[in-house]
Amino acid sequence: PRTHLQTRLTVRQLLYDGGSVRAAMRQARAGEQAAAAETRQAEEELTAQVVESYLQVIQLQKQMEVADKTAATLQASAKRAADLLDQGLAVQSDVLQVQVRLAEVERERIALVNATLLARANLARLMAADEDDPPVVSASLSPFRPLPTTDLADCQRRALSGHPRLDRLARAAAAADAEIRKSKGDYLPKIGIFADYDFNTDAGDHHADGYVAGASLQWELLDGFGREARVAKARIRRAQVDERTREAEGAVRLAVRK
Repeated sequence: PRTHLQTRLTVRQLLYDGGSVRAAMRQARAGEQAAAAETRQAEEELTAQVVESYLQVIQLQKQMEVADKTAATLQASAKRAADLLDQGLAVQSDVLQVQVRLAEVERERIALVNATLLARANLARLMAADEDDPPVVSASLSPFRPLPTTDLADCQRRALSGHPRLDRLARAAAAADAEIRKSKGDYLPKIGIFADYDFNTDAGDHHADGYVAGASLQWELLDGFGREARVAKARIRRAQVDERTREAEGAVRLAVRK
């Protein structure tokens, strides 16, 4: 028996594909940027939630201080009314009125204590701290700096230009546009070049090497309307992004107006 070995080296290079590869690269880059913008949006939303929860704890603590002072005042008033009643200088209704008001304040204090505990636990959750040992919240705040004087339109413009959700939607729109371009590229031909080199060995002797070089043209004319479906699907996604963008812009303008 004779042994025949054949080794083939093939090189292929795509020269033109209707822009599909470039569009796919743009789509991937826009998707990566959209993911980064989504992360930034989540970070800013978490920061806003922490600030809101922090201010809520401070507000409840201030209300607790007021309730404590009110309760102390009412307790003193109740003792004074009881002394006056013993001296015949007051009537029973005066004492009862103070006691009823004191009971109401005590109920308010209990509700404030529970609300403060829940608010501090929520703040600890947002800060990834132990809910059984929530962080201590200072009861004082530094005075806020006055806001710069500007008109409503300028405030809305600044809010729209730097809003992370709108940035993410803009990246998503770019990814949708690239997807449309990639899908349209399926209508166009693909042109490439190739080269094959064959190494032939027969019974240990190397001989009869050969090579082939040329160009290729691939053009899919019919695919069961698959291309039309992909383009239509990409356009629907683009329209959905546009709709979400309009809703987000309206929400930002309304938030600034409030």
